[in-house]
Amino acid sequence: LPHPISSRLDYGGPSRELFYLLSRELFHPYYGLFEYSAPDQYTVQISPHSHLVQQEMQWMELAGRVLGLALLHRCLIDTFFTRTFYKMLLEQPVTVLDLQEFDPEFYRSMMWIRENPVDPSLGMTFVVTEEENGQVVEKELLPNGAELEVADQNKEEFISLMVKWRVERGIQRQSRALLRGLHQIIDRDFLRVFTVDQVELVLSGSREIDLEDWRKNTEYRVINIDRYFALPA
Repeated sequence: LPHPISSRLDYGGPSRELFYLLSRELFHPYYGLFEYSAPDQYTVQISPHSHLVQQEMQWMELAGRVLGLALLHRCLIDTFFTRTFYKMLLEQPVTVLDLQEFDPEFYRSMMWIRENPVDPSLGMTFVVTEEENGQVVEKELLPNGAELEVADQNKEEFISLMVKWRVERGIQRQSRALLRGLHQIIDRDFLRVFTVDQVELVLSGSREIDLEDWRKNTEYRVINIDRYFALPA
């Protein structure tokens, strides 16, 4: 139970600490709901293997509610997500350019197709292969995709469908559960006012520390800042 005095003297400090500590645990890849993105151990994304976690959907809904409350109360969390994750929160379409940090190898492959003529001898069709229940299966990107060859005239559609497949692969159910939790707290119409960069900044803060900005926007009392601190020009 909250202490009667501390609750009156909150000033947002305990609330901020709650979101900081809760997010550090909830979104940590160690617990299996999320994973580090391909190129680093700095940003995270939903793990396609999160089905191994007991009560996975309930945890994902909780994650959505935590993000919604953090946005609502303007409290930073201790997590940075991939750009594709922020777009998922805002229900915005993902483009091939968004995959540069999400999956650099896949991004380079799609950009090569975009920038070079399609070789008919390769026999590329609107089909992908993926693992399902331990077996490799083919999946059509659209109806009768196995009979539709990729050509210069339709390769942009192919790239768009491939990007959608890559982003949603193995995480459709988890994403829907997370969005359900998010929309229990914040209406989706309200979220439409954000850009991807804005929602990242509000949720996670800036990835870079600007010392000059700190100096300009910090209130100093009793001390002489020029006497005790020396910041590079």
